[in-house]
Amino acid sequence: MKHVLCAFCDMEEDILREIFRCGREYGWLVEYSPRTIYPDWSGDGVITDYLRLEELRRIANFRNTPIVSRELPPRGNIRTVHTDTTLVAAMVINYIESRGFQNVAIAGNRKWPGELDGVAQDPGEPFEQLARERGLNLFRCYWAPNLYYNEQESYRLILETLERFFREIPKPTALFVKRRIHLNIIYRVLEKIGLKVPEEIAILCNSVSPLIAENAMVPTTYVSGEMRQVGMLLADTLRRMMDGEHLPEEPIRIAPDAIITRRSTDVFVVPHLKLKKALNFFQENAFSNIGVADGAAAAGLSTSMLNRLFRRYLHQSALDYLRELRLNRIRHLLAESDLTLTEIAAQTGYSSKIALSAAFRASDGMSPGAYRKKTRRQSEQGKFLLE
Repeated sequence: MKHVLCAFCDMEEDILREIFRCGREYGWLVEYSPRTIYPDWSGDGVITDYLRLEELRRIANFRNTPIVSRELPPRGNIRTVHTDTTLVAAMVINYIESRGFQNVAIAGNRKWPGELDGVAQDPGEPFEQLARERGLNLFRCYWAPNLYYNEQESYRLILETLERFFREIPKPTALFVKRRIHLNIIYRVLEKIGLKVPEEIAILCNSVSPLIAENAMVPTTYVSGEMRQVGMLLADTLRRMMDGEHLPEEPIRIAPDAIITRRSTDVFVVPHLKLKKALNFFQENAFSNIGVADGAAAAGLSTSMLNRLFRRYLHQSALDYLRELRLNRIRHLLAESDLTLTEIAAQTGYSSKIALSAAFRASDGMSPGAYRKKTRRQSEQGKFLLE
């Protein structure tokens, strides 16, 4: 039996669940050590998120122990599984724009520096850059910009800074919360000063546990899929290293699969009332057998006028909007369920698995089956497949 240490600064339940599940499958004894490593710990391998080198060097026989990290640059005995923050930022910005927002905000304790192969480690950097490129009005709230990575910021400071920030920014604004641990603190401040979610502040949280998202003060829209994939790849990468396989010294990048919409973003910020009616119709009926003409009829518009309004306010056609609603759901079901393509087609408004596959391949450049293999472990093979 191999002995593996799982040392995490930030306890992500979905990641840990996958690591322990993989550990049982691989025959590991997994020890969990929150926020630190016992001096002189010894074993066969280590999985960590944000522990620094000086802490990892507490390990006995450090240089010969395989280590998989979410942050450290890959080299020697260290390999890295990291979120593709550029894809996260693009997904979030696209979603916010699809709701018609021109005011966007980001909140967190600080913007953490550092890159891996040219990709920022903190999603705040690409989020801000993309917001500026799209011409959106960007507002930032970093309440501890000089915070060291293992320091604890003052709770009073967080509350005071957030309250001042929310009172000053224009409304409505769509807020991107970088870390789930700050989500309910933000809700506490919004409740105190009487701001309505989502009418005044719409909220989308990065890679939050569904448990936290669904049970927040307002059920919260969140980025889905990434944490489960991270857990699988952390464990699979360590297994391959401990088996003596030579792995390239490039970070393994993880992309999120979908944004799960909840009430915290259930609003459209467009000045045209009939366009709002069409948007609401598409949101409520996207997974039925409807088309653009049905949305136009529900809003009392011609199809051509509806498309003009979509392009004017949302910078895309009505068909592209409807198609992306469906594809976002398809990506989630492919990554998180064992449903067949026929079953997924029936749940997402496509007449057949052939029609679904054609639309998916045109959008994502691969078949639904290839996407499923890329984003989740195949149970019949017992390992995560990389393409």
